[in-house]
Amino acid sequence: MGKNTFSWPLKILFLFSVMLVALFVVAVVIVLFFGVDTTSINSVITMSILQNLVAFVLPVIMLAIMNKRSELTPLSHTLWMSKGPTFKSIALVVLVWIVAMPAMNYVVELNQSLEFPSNLKWMVSERFFPW
Repeated sequence: MGKNTFSWPLKILFLFSVMLVALFVVAVVIVLFFGVDTTSINSVITMSILQNLVAFVLPVIMLAIMNKRSELTPLSHTLWMSKGPTFKSIALVVLVWIVAMPAMNYVVELNQSLEFPSNLKWMVSERFFPW
């Protein structure tokens, strides 16, 4: 691969372009396999998993590949995965998770308590959201 000669703006533009195309391809594949059925829990879970992989995992791997220093550098070293997590990082993740759960529950309660105006009642009807 050698030294990368592309600037950061071009790398980011390429990354977003690939993500957009990949999300479109995932949407087409999902529609071809499952149809537009959003009432089936299997189709919703599959759509969610595929979209999250394309949106969160694919960019990290692509950016690591674009920024590899040489062919001899393993991808795990570029992603800083050559060492295991430290106790401090695990404790920080658990702390953020503990603090975030009540905050997310509060946002869900706020969202459920919203009163829609009469001209927007169609958005919460059974036809629009069957679950």
